[in-house]
Amino acid sequence: QAVEDFLLQRRIQNRFSDSCWLLLGRIAKQAGQAEDAILWLEIGLRAASESAPEALLDFSELVLNAGDLKRIAESRRLLEQTLRRYPQMSRVVLKLAEVQLVALDVPCLLLTGEPGSGSGVRIRGKLEILPHLDSAEFEAAIRSSGHVLSRSGYTSLMDYAALGIRPWLVPTPGMPEQEYLARRLKAEGIAPCQEQRNLSVKKFL
Repeated sequence: QAVEDFLLQRRIQNRFSDSCWLLLGRIAKQAGQAEDAILWLEIGLRAASESAPEALLDFSELVLNAGDLKRIAESRRLLEQTLRRYPQMSRVVLKLAEVQLVALDVPCLLLTGEPGSGSGVRIRGKLEILPHLDSAEFEAAIRSSGHVLSRSGYTSLMDYAALGIRPWLVPTPGMPEQEYLARRLKAEGIAPCQEQRNLSVKKFL
């Protein structure tokens, strides 16, 4: 409460910086004040001179929960901007994929690759989000999918080859094997790929 009172006082005195807006928004989120959190985070993110990934992730989560289409579009713009600047931020990548898939409004499954995380199934419109699938469930999901967007790890590529699946590849930046395999498969016309910094799930549909 003391921190929130201090921040509100700064606001009254017209000395409210972007970092104060962001901090106040994150405090409001923790307090369950979603509407205030969305407003204050949005103001802070628009005013910020540097990327604020944690605040952006909070903002994206809140607007997705609220189903606010205008702010979801703003969240997507900010996520894409942040990803171009910091292409190795895995949490930003996942949140951007989630935002883009929600916007598609078609049945989709997003696997976050977090076995043992304890997080369950999340549903956002026609998007189902799961932390992990066992081998049999994974095979069934892949076989029933019209399109597959995936990392280009060797094991995953072997799985897709065995199943006769032609995935769209997004190699992890800084992982030479994935980057090499994605380039090689693209050059041979086996699997298209795109850089993570330019992630657009709509392009591969």
